[in-house]
Amino acid sequence: HRSGISTWELNNGRIDGDPMIGGYSQQDLLQGLEELKLEFNPGSHFSYSNSGYAILGYICEIVTGESYATLVKKHIAERYNLNHTKVNLNSDEKKLMATPYRKDNRTVETKAWDMGKLTPAGGVYSTVADLSKLMTQQIKSYNTFYKDGLFHPLVLTKYTTSFYSGRYYGFGLMFNTLKEDLKYEHGGDLDGFACEYAFSANKKSGIVILTTSGGLWVHELQEKIYSQII
Repeated sequence: HRSGISTWELNNGRIDGDPMIGGYSQQDLLQGLEELKLEFNPGSHFSYSNSGYAILGYICEIVTGESYATLVKKHIAERYNLNHTKVNLNSDEKKLMATPYRKDNRTVETKAWDMGKLTPAGGVYSTVADLSKLMTQQIKSYNTFYKDGLFHPLVLTKYTTSFYSGRYYGFGLMFNTLKEDLKYEHGGDLDGFACEYAFSANKKSGIVILTTSGGLWVHELQEKIYSQII
């Protein structure tokens, strides 16, 4: 997020609000990298970048020789017993997938994105139950490891770059002070689906929200509920 690459610089002209159909190939990614223009000099500023996640995922594939789907399965889903968290759905699983709706008009059905090489930016399928299970283990890790300054794969936020007033962004999680406590969170949407994930390690509580639409209202709902339960 300090690379200077804009959030959807590699998107090749998709109209905001429309689903991505037909997949985003390796050729699309490489062409996007050849043509991209940086918004600022690397390291000089912070700007959230979905494209940055896509590039990081591609680098992981190159280094390991394995697909991103395999990496998610091996290092996340199987490791933490997330049985309904995956990149690719089979035919039966696709029948169970919720119908997505446009965020600019929540009464109009849309289609799930075929993200291809942009999958690391938000193309993983999961459930509230799986994300809650992950959060439970993450809270445990923060209380066990973070206070001692030890490394653990579920403890990845540190004081790095100011995100905006009062909040900071580490490796995948933002945090800010709320009610004299640290709140860790990440959320977002991809035109048809949205997710909010927030927890307090100290109070061992959190919230997971999944919706079949997107927009700022999802984050506002998370904040409202979070303030009541923490």
